[in-house]
Formats: sequence, C-alpha cells, structure tokens
Amino acid sequence: MAAKDYKTAPIEDRLFINGEFVPSISGKKFDLHDPASEKLVASVYEAGADDVDVAVKAAAAAFPAWSALNAAERGGYLNKLADAIEKNLEELSYVEAITMGKPYTTDCECTTYMLLNTLCLSPLAMLY
Repeated sequence: MAAKDYKTAPIEDRLFINGEFVPSISGKKFDLHDPASEKLVASVYEAGADDVDVAVKAAAAAFPAWSALNAAERGGYLNKLADAIEKNLEELSYVEAITMGKPYTTDCECTTYMLLNTLCLSPLAMLY
C-alpha cells in the first residue's frame, strides 16, 4: 500500500480482547489527533475498568495453555508475530508517524522501541 493510500484507509478503532476486535463495553470513544498538524486521525474506543476485567479474565484463561508450551512452541508463535510485523511494517510505520507527530516516509524507519510503543502502548495498539 502506498503512503497516499494510508491517508484514506480506515484505522481499526476497536479494542483487541480475547483474540478479537470488540467495541468497548461503554461505547465511549476518544479522539486521536496528529500532534504535528492537530488534525483528527481517528476516534477509538476507550477501554474502561469493565473492559480491563474482561481482558484480564481472557488472559488468565489463556495462561495455562501458553505456559504449558515448550520454548520451541512459544518461539514458533513469536516467529509468526515477527513475520506479521515484517509483512505490515510500512503500515505500522505510518500509524507510528501519525500518532506520534513525526514525518512519515516510506523508508519504514520503525525501530524496535518505536514498534513496541505502537504495538503495546499506543491507543491503536493492535491493528491486525
């Protein structure tokens, strides 16, 4: 996807809980603005305490199966994640740029730190 296509592509606005995208229980959203231009980038669902409870219960339910996997099996899942990151690196770079107010280039300048920020800390945490 070219850079110009991202500007019109929809951004996932739902929470990723228990392996699926879902709206927040409250339905409450908040606006994300590009800090560089102050333009509205997206309105995303805001997780509340009830959403966190659902996510924690899902994680707790998944933990026994995950912890029963050996290192090679866990590594296989991590390799799949790495493959998905590589496949979507340009899109992840774009999301990082618009949510952090930095210039977007097609050079895919995501560093590990920035990518972890995008995946784990930003409101648009999981795109796919």
